[in-house]
Amino acid sequence: MQTGTDLAVVGVDVEITSMREDRLDRKAYSRRIAERIHTAGGGPSVVFGLTGPWGSGKSSVINMITEVLETEHSVEWAITAFTPWSASNTVTLADEFYNAVASAMPANVAGDKARTLLSAAAPTTIAVLKAAGVAFVEKHLGDGAIKDITEAAVDAAAEQAGGHSFTPVPTPSPSNSKQSRPPFHR
Repeated sequence: MQTGTDLAVVGVDVEITSMREDRLDRKAYSRRIAERIHTAGGGPSVVFGLTGPWGSGKSSVINMITEVLETEHSVEWAITAFTPWSASNTVTLADEFYNAVASAMPANVAGDKARTLLSAAAPTTIAVLKAAGVAFVEKHLGDGAIKDITEAAVDAAAEQAGGHSFTPVPTPSPSNSKQSRPPFHR
């Protein structure tokens, strides 16, 4: 894998993976955020967000924050990655989330118990996400929208399948095998 310092091309958007690669002086900022996260970890639930336009260095800052937490606070912190936009549906989203959280659990009895509880909670979360999705569609598109959308998709698929035709390519026989092969170009 190439890192930011390996590239000689200007304008290539590749995140850095460690503080030693930082050429934009974001080390101090990343360290301060890591320390705030560490300090907040002992209190009530807290959410941190990092926003910015594409290519502004968010992934690089997250990598540097992760480096501080993993190297200086590894006893208290287990870091895992969760990428929600890679999920194509609510089932995949919940599955990826629970797998990410489970992967951060320690390899001991307490971690095993936590993984078991996560496994039990996942189906409920999936059901809730599905219901929320249906409610959202129904609220914004009207009652019966899910049924109408499903029927339209089935009808369109049936029309496409029904109107599809093809001409099979004849299987070459030993006597005419050279003549019936389609031409290939190299």
